[in-house]
Amino acid sequence: MKRRDFLTTLSSLTAGLALAKHDLFAGVIAGNELQTNSSGNPGGIRIDSPCQGAVLHRRLKEPVVGCAEDANGKPLALKVNVTGEAPANAAVKVNGVTAGREGTTFAAEIELRQKVNEIVVTAEENGKSASESRIKVWWLKNSVPRYRFTVDDTIFFLRDIASKQYKSLFDDYFLGHMRNLHEKYGTKVALNLFYESENGFTLSDFPDRYKSEWRDNADWLRLLFHAKREFPDAPYKNAPPEELIADFRQVEREIKRFAGEESYLPTTVVHFGEIRPDAYKPFAGVGVTALSGYFRSESSYPVSYQIDEPRRAYLFDHDFLVDVDSGITFSKIDMVLNLTSLNRIVPTLEAALADPNTAEFIDLLTHEQYFWPFYKNYIPDHWDRLDRAFAFVTERGYRPVFINDPLADIG
Repeated sequence: MKRRDFLTTLSSLTAGLALAKHDLFAGVIAGNELQTNSSGNPGGIRIDSPCQGAVLHRRLKEPVVGCAEDANGKPLALKVNVTGEAPANAAVKVNGVTAGREGTTFAAEIELRQKVNEIVVTAEENGKSASESRIKVWWLKNSVPRYRFTVDDTIFFLRDIASKQYKSLFDDYFLGHMRNLHEKYGTKVALNLFYESENGFTLSDFPDRYKSEWRDNADWLRLLFHAKREFPDAPYKNAPPEELIADFRQVEREIKRFAGEESYLPTTVVHFGEIRPDAYKPFAGVGVTALSGYFRSESSYPVSYQIDEPRRAYLFDHDFLVDVDSGITFSKIDMVLNLTSLNRIVPTLEAALADPNTAEFIDLLTHEQYFWPFYKNYIPDHWDRLDRAFAFVTERGYRPVFINDPLADIG
């Protein structure tokens, strides 16, 4: 299936994307793998909530129960309810707090005080040495409502600038419109680049004469790796990490050559959202800190980086989840603008904002080709869709950010 066919197929699912929900999972974590039963777990301990890699903040509901503050309203600790199962006769403690028991279940309210927190559950039975289970969770102490915007599949605008030799980058149709939206809403724009287009143009063909202008606008406009080229589909699904990293480095070098270090960010969306899990750590090793996706289970194109099913289901309903082994944060895309009709922009965003699990961070995505009148699937109201989405989040106090450090304390 070609990308344009995939996007057309997926469009029928997008209107209800924010409304569809997977059942939440319960499980203990071994590394990053979620186990759904207690067999083989240390001392029979199973931590159900929160989950390994969970990203928590005060505006969440379960498992968050409150936030301790000083006299000036400054957050001191996040109060979290830790639940799970352990042998019925065991004395259970969670970070030293004695847990309440009912049969095999346990619950304890603890306080998180660090950005990265280890939760340790111990169970002592019949005077035997206590067994334990551990997970890590994150606290966004100073988090505020934020949104990010990125454009996939970009290279047409660079080809246009290179061929027409504009005096300014923003004489280009695409970048000119993007600057207008930035000036209107303050939106930060991340452009995910192909190295080459179908007609042979490559990033190596783009001149460095605009480098100072790129640098002057780097506070809101950044360039990132997406893939070597548009086709074949899902190019890194089965590719060894070395191939992915080589293509990543090639795009990185060219961006820094013609736009400067200031305009570069590592990738946040790989073409088709497919890489092998053994590429997570190598990717993190070249500076990748966040990856966004759809995390759909019932789709031929889940855009989920081949993450395991329990974590994929969790991400479908939550803003973030950290892969503890690599340190990469996975982020759920709330809306694909080229797949969402103009009259569905606001209802889809309203649904995302109504859910405390998805309201803190709004992740917006679209694709470059649909902006261009020469493209056979050109969308005439594409710019209007962006305007409506940016207006909605701006009016509700959402701050524009780049996603590459989504867990940074903000405030």
